[in-house]
Amino acid sequence: MANLDSGEPIVITEDGVPRSNRVPTSDATPIEEVREVVFARARKAVREIRARAAKTGAADLTNADIEREIKAVRRTRASLD
Repeated sequence: MANLDSGEPIVITEDGVPRSNRVPTSDATPIEEVREVVFARARKAVREIRARAAKTGAADLTNADIEREIKAVRRTRASLD
């Protein structure tokens, strides 16, 4: 805990597994800084989703392809009821 005042980010672990991050903030802009961290995580997630879609070919699906797939799944579910 001595590192809490170092001004550096800290990863908090439980049983060796990362559970939380402690990111230093200023007294003047704590909410804005938290927003920046949240948005950075969201941007990273979107990049990962786009990369996975490109790898699997999902990025090439047209709206018509997606609608056909949705209708097929709905028909299948309806027939199971």
